[in-house]
Amino acid sequence: MGDDCDAPHEKTITIASFTNPESLAREMSLNYLPNIAGVGHSWICVLNDVQIAEITTKGISSLVKEVVFKNTNQIHFVYKSATY
Repeated sequence: MGDDCDAPHEKTITIASFTNPESLAREMSLNYLPNIAGVGHSWICVLNDVQIAEITTKGISSLVKEVVFKNTNQIHFVYKSATY
């Protein structure tokens, strides 16, 4: 991506304690993930090295039943490009 030259894009935020993986992924991705044209790609939401949800153009699906938080948490998104 074009902005990787000034990575990492760290941000410290405080959020409500969402235990539903879909709700947490939705809240964290709002105004953060870019809009990408096309189909077949997705983002994986990762919390503390655990994949918790997948975000696609069709919506968000849980990869775990419940989010488990620690005292300090790290969340990031892994882009999965479309495969044809």
